[in-house]
Amino acid sequence: MEARRPTPTRRSRSAEFHNFSERRRRDRINEKLKALQELLPNCTKTDKVSMLDEAIDYLKSLQLQLQMLVMGKGMAPVVPPELQQYMHYITADPSQIPPIRPSEPRPFQITHATQQRQSNVESDFLSQMQNLHPSEPPQNFLRPPKLQLYTPEQQRRGLASSSGHNSGWITERNSSYNFLE
Repeated sequence: MEARRPTPTRRSRSAEFHNFSERRRRDRINEKLKALQELLPNCTKTDKVSMLDEAIDYLKSLQLQLQMLVMGKGMAPVVPPELQQYMHYITADPSQIPPIRPSEPRPFQITHATQQRQSNVESDFLSQMQNLHPSEPPQNFLRPPKLQLYTPEQQRRGLASSSGHNSGWITERNSSYNFLE
């Protein structure tokens, strides 16, 4: 009797392909979990459930911190246009948020506004350096520039985006941060 080697049947090829696909899927999940573990501070757990629990707790604490910062200032955050598409994640019910899927990275573009902000920070720094006196205490040496605040009414009228660099400084509790100027 001749020993016949079984020819791969359609069913066995399908099973092989399924096994390969499943192995690839598990590998991708493990890679993503490893990346998530690197993003979580002080995460030493390696099992998937514990790591996901820590990620959930960390995201909840970040949400709470953000809410406390916004409420503590009595201000509504002004978000740059390129980040506004993500604002619904902050205010949405966590169960309503769709799963995150990687997208194609977009190249960072330096705009005129970015260059203007940079030159404003540089000019603030230079003016502080020129006005330094040896008798001043050292804590004034590298003071960060002040945030420019606007009332919601000024933002609606468009004054926030059209005003000069040093105009419009206010400290009212109903004002908003303007990160764009």
